[in-house]
Formats: sequence, structure tokens, C-alpha cells
Amino acid sequence: MHRVETSNGSIVETFDDFTEFFNTCDCRPNKGGSFSDSRTRYGDDDDWSGASYEQARDMLIYGYEKSVSAVNTRVNQLQKQSFEQPPKRVRDFCGFAPIVPAVVIGLPKTMWNNKAETKKSKCVTVVYDVGVSCGISREQLEEHGAKVVSYVMNLERLGYRVRIDALCGFAEYSKQYAVRIPIKNEHNPINLKRIAFPMTHVAFLRTLAFDWYERCPDAEFMCGYGTPLYALDKSSRDDFLKNTLTGNEYYINYELDPEDVFSDFADELRR
Repeated sequence: MHRVETSNGSIVETFDDFTEFFNTCDCRPNKGGSFSDSRTRYGDDDDWSGASYEQARDMLIYGYEKSVSAVNTRVNQLQKQSFEQPPKRVRDFCGFAPIVPAVVIGLPKTMWNNKAETKKSKCVTVVYDVGVSCGISREQLEEHGAKVVSYVMNLERLGYRVRIDALCGFAEYSKQYAVRIPIKNEHNPINLKRIAFPMTHVAFLRTLAFDWYERCPDAEFMCGYGTPLYALDKSSRDDFLKNTLTGNEYYINYELDPEDVFSDFADELRR
């Protein structure tokens, strides 16, 4: 786990995987005080939290089946059929069809051949901020998550290796706290069952991330759990994200349009 603390008391904890995340939280006590009245891992499974702690834990580890069909349908609707450019035809010593005039006059390269463009593999990280306000519905989460998944799949078709990290932040204008966990590595293709829970289910935020916040050392209670990062003004949010984003990392939250976030790839995606 990598922890960053800023001079104003903001904290970002980045975990390597689910196991490290759960092991760390299991070893930390609830800080008590104002947090003692908050919803902990021992709270009820209700409409607000979306799932009990144990249910949410299982869904993060083993995958979430219920919304896969809905997300998959939306992704299929958003997907372009192909981004592959036709191979470039070149003259060669061997190939799939003869060049008759070249044969007649005795040129050495007498065959047409296809030359595929060699693309250098590039790794891109998508940092998906799962924090939303209380009025956002499950259907809205699914719709936005599907858009992001579609862009990731399109980038992978273009030859990019894409990693997805789930980020959840708790903010006031004076300080912010955030936890970041990888939900897809750059070596494997999209597995909707594995990423559907953190990207579409409110319990990732209101059960697992809230539990992390209640136990995070030095994180202060903020009149409830604060607000999502997107509720901050852009300047405050950007200042905070400098502590968690590095090169080739693209931050997206519920209010940001994927088309704007992935504008660097616009020309390639339009081919």
C-alpha cells in the first residue's frame, strides 16, 4: 500500500490488490468518536448501503453477476464494429497475388503482399471515481459505467493495454481523503463480472469505501462523509488529484463525459 499525505491533511491510500485492501482494513479499528454513529461493516443491509459488508466483500472478490447483462447490452450498443485499418498493400518477393507487369519486365518484387502496421504497445490507466451523490440511481451508474467500459474496449482494440483503478474520495474544500484499488490490470481483457460491482453498485462506495474511511488513520470526520470529489470546484479537485495521478493516467468521474476525458485518442477512435 502506498500512502500520500499532504500538508493540509489530505490523504490518498493506493492498494496493490483486493487482498491488501481487506487485510489492511481488517487490522484497523473503527476510530470511534463521531464515526461511532456512522454506518460500519456491522450495519444492516438496507436500500441505502446496497449490501452488507460481507456481501459487498464477496462481490468485489468474486464478481457481481446481476448488472452484467444490463452493462453488456449498453456496451454493445456503444461499441463501434471495428477500428482496424485495412493492411497496406506493398510490392514484395512473395505474397498473395502476382504483379503481372513486374513479372513481364523481370523486376525482383513481383508479388502483392499485405504489410500490417506495427504498433508499439502503450499502457494507459483509467482512474474511475465511483463516488456519487445520494440521488444517483443504479441505472444511472450502469449507464455511465458502460460508457467508460466501451471506451476501454475500443482502446484495447487499437492496441493499447488498459488498466482500471477504482477511486473513491470523501471531500470538503479544506481536505480530501481517497482510496484507490485496481479492478483490472493491463495484461487481461475486460471481465464484466469482475468490474461491474465497483463501477455500478453503490455498496462499493457506501459499504467498503465508507468502512475504509472510518478506519483510515488521521482521517477526520467531515459532518458525515463529505461530498464526492466531483462536487469540488475543478481547481481544488485538480490540486488534490496531483497526489494520486501520474503520466498516462486518465481520471473520470460521474459528471465527466468519456469523450472529453479520452480526447487524446479521438483521431484514432474515429477511424
